[in-house]
Amino acid sequence: MANGTIAFDTLQTSGQITGTAKSVDTDFIVNGSAKSWVNFDGTGTPSINDSFNASSLNDNNTAEVSVNFSSNMNNANYATSGAGSKDNVIVTTSRGTSNSTSVLTTFVVNLSGTATEVDTVNALAHGEIA
Repeated sequence: MANGTIAFDTLQTSGQITGTAKSVDTDFIVNGSAKSWVNFDGTGTPSINDSFNASSLNDNNTAEVSVNFSSNMNNANYATSGAGSKDNVIVTTSRGTSNSTSVLTTFVVNLSGTATEVDTVNALAHGEIA
């Protein structure tokens, strides 16, 4: 079976979406989508629950976990964000250090600044894949 190419500039729905947003330029899909996201159990030995472009985790220290990308980012100038499963926790996704093109490090603290492990950690990266 031969593989072909489909080229298009705009995606348009066949009418299932209500409102005015029935088409989108493909640049928004390529440039606006998360290039990596991960949902993992941050207690004990961290383990991935679900992910996109995240191959494995490294347990660095209490509440500090590195997410290894399956495909590296193009450069270290990508945007990150994170969230935890408990109230009053902060998930830092850079921790005052520069991003790496191959790893995103997460660190969870409570409002007192103490490292704390939580059941669910979410982290994502927006940028360009190498």
